[in-house]
Amino acid sequence: MIYNTDNLLCFHLNLFNTFEQVEKMISDRNLTDLDPYIIWDSKQNGRLKIWIDSETHNILFWTQKGDKRGTICMSSHYLTQINNMKSIVYDKRVKVQTVAESNIHQPSGKNLNSTEINQSILNIILDKISSKGIDSLNQMERDFLGKFSD
Repeated sequence: MIYNTDNLLCFHLNLFNTFEQVEKMISDRNLTDLDPYIIWDSKQNGRLKIWIDSETHNILFWTQKGDKRGTICMSSHYLTQINNMKSIVYDKRVKVQTVAESNIHQPSGKNLNSTEINQSILNIILDKISSKGIDSLNQMERDFLGKFSD
């Protein structure tokens, strides 16, 4: 699976030995609005790799030197933001047409007889029973089925 990482800048801090190298890299890459101290301070604090948001210039993720597992740490600010994101939800209820909601159309030039109409309504009711169970029927649907029992 490919993820969109277009808004992330990634820096491997072992590549920089001096603050001037960080400044030069920022200049060479035309990242002039990026504060070089963000990168240099991260190196001084033992970070190995950092990921910075390209718009806000906040450090979102980092790894620490000496961490053999390669654990990626996450900024508490970013963690709070993603923790508070609203989940995508869906309506579990399946919408099944009821007899009252059904709209049985007559094809142009053809008159449906009562048997065809009854069969259409019966199909709607059977579909509802199949998907939601018999207890989901309303009184009108129960009455309709009652006409055919005996």
